Amino acid sequence: MKRLKVLQSGGARQSSQGFTLLEVMLAFVIFALSFATVLEIVAGSMRSVRRASDDTEVALFVQSIVDLVGNEIPIEEGQYGGTGMNRYEWQLELTLY
Repeated sequence: MKRLKVLQSGGARQSSQGFTLLEVMLAFVIFALSFATVLEIVAGSMRSVRRASDDTEVALFVQSIVDLVGNEIPIEEGQYGGTGMNRYEWQLELTLY
């Protein structure tokens, strides 16, 4: 026995295929918010990398100045200073005890 679907007039409505404008707009808003969040995370990571790079550069520069004491900077009381790497000014004061 075969079953037949009977549509009564005004009863069931055929659903059209595709998305409504509201669904498309909602999907776009969700995508835009997700994309903006990812961009903010990437930008924050880039700032952190730059800051870490600057901190490392300063630490290496300070270590190079400390290494000069006893070699190019005599171990005598006095003040020494200069500039380095076209970005930093330094001063060193040696006091004997």
